[in-house]
Amino acid sequence: MPGFSQASYDKIHGFNFDNILNNIYKYKLLFGDYAYRICIAYHVYQFNIREIPYALEYAKKLGIHFYPYYAYFNNLDTSIKYLKHQLHEDDIYDASKQIFLFLITFLENRVVYEIMWKNI
Repeated sequence: MPGFSQASYDKIHGFNFDNILNNIYKYKLLFGDYAYRICIAYHVYQFNIREIPYALEYAKKLGIHFYPYYAYFNNLDTSIKYLKHQLHEDDIYDASKQIFLFLITFLENRVVYEIMWKNI
């Protein structure tokens, strides 16, 4: 899920948010006793971070899992350009309004740190 509101859906997918909730509920009914296996994968963006409690509450109400994770570049070429510091500054600026770019840098540094310590 790219958020828990129509405004968030309009930014990413453009789907009708009420239909999304209705479909999740239908899956819950369809799965019956196995509904606990359903998971809402919630993409955390800067514009939807305040909606997390509402999405979590909805998942708890239905008895399904809630898995928030930070959104990232979904295009491999863009990701590589960003990590190699070759992405155009306008693209970085646009992306920084939606995704948490500092997290990518943190994870990149963490991987380097872990590799460094494993080799000592």
